[in-house]
Amino acid sequence: MGFFNIVAVILLSAYCFLLFLALIPLLLPKKDSMKLIQQKQSFVSVIIAARNEEKNILALLESLSLQNLPKDNYEIIIVSDNSTDNTLSLLEEYKEKKPETNISFYFIENQYPSKKVALEYAVEKAKGEILIFTDADCLVDENWISSYLFLFQDKKLQFATGKINLLGKKNLLYAFQQMEWSALMAITASSIYYSVPLMANGANMAIRRQAFLDIKPYESNKDIASGDDMFLLAAVKKRFGAKAVCFNSNAHIKTVAADNFLSFITQRIRWAKKNYFSLSTALLAAVFVLLSQMATIFLLLTVVFDFYFLQWSFFLLMAKFFLEFSLILCYKRSITLLYLPLLAIIYPFYVCFIAFASPFIRVRWKSNTTKA
Repeated sequence: MGFFNIVAVILLSAYCFLLFLALIPLLLPKKDSMKLIQQKQSFVSVIIAARNEEKNILALLESLSLQNLPKDNYEIIIVSDNSTDNTLSLLEEYKEKKPETNISFYFIENQYPSKKVALEYAVEKAKGEILIFTDADCLVDENWISSYLFLFQDKKLQFATGKINLLGKKNLLYAFQQMEWSALMAITASSIYYSVPLMANGANMAIRRQAFLDIKPYESNKDIASGDDMFLLAAVKKRFGAKAVCFNSNAHIKTVAADNFLSFITQRIRWAKKNYFSLSTALLAAVFVLLSQMATIFLLLTVVFDFYFLQWSFFLLMAKFFLEFSLILCYKRSITLLYLPLLAIIYPFYVCFIAFASPFIRVRWKSNTTKA
């Protein structure tokens, strides 16, 4: 067994061990009861940065109107971020038709290719003690706000993030995104359980307003298109520690999956770019995952030339396959099982492509070119 074979085996063995650790929290009994014990609840500000979201904004508002919470317990703040479509006029019409609604909306001219300026502007306008963030192309369930209120009864908690489900046409691309999202959400929940939070999602997260004002998470990264979630989480960990972070397993939202290959790859490259501007644990985790996927490709190719090595490769690759998809299925996602073997082969090559292509490819987000 050569040097590179040994390195590949060690990397993949370590990767499988960490996958096993990640599975444990997902197998523990869940606390389903959710009871608000305070007589007077904290006021909540729901914050949405919207750029050219005329196709989605009304559906989000309808889902927010169905919250199982009195409307005087929360407000909705929407900042139209350089929108050039009918987003603002639709909001005005919605407010006229439903004058009782608790919605405020603003327009800003944002010189940066990210929504961070819009989020900061909304926080300045917010009255809530708790800030909950989502995106304009999402739908929230009726327990969404109350689930965060339940968690923030713990005074030590400063930041929380929740689940994301995908909507889209059932095909191979959708199945691939479902697989990836499920794995990301499972790792998000498990890493928070072990007090080493690696990621959050800007479409479903919450923070105490005072904490946001104290840490100023976007002060030095407005020119990076993505990462509003990553930089916020990193700033919270630095200031308050990992114990101040929680995963909200009761906060469910739905968002639309990319409907074509080009938009999917462009989105993933944009997401990958934010890692190059961080020296956090999340970056180390991303590098380790990349090396593990490279080891997977190496083992797949090695067995062609080294039959003796076949038994080692087969055992580790099967363990990887079993653990990865156990992680996904434990997260209770419906994925077409027919696609799983094919996705397992594609995924390592996909990870390597995104990692090595992202530093060199400039992509556009809502008419702005992202920082490379």
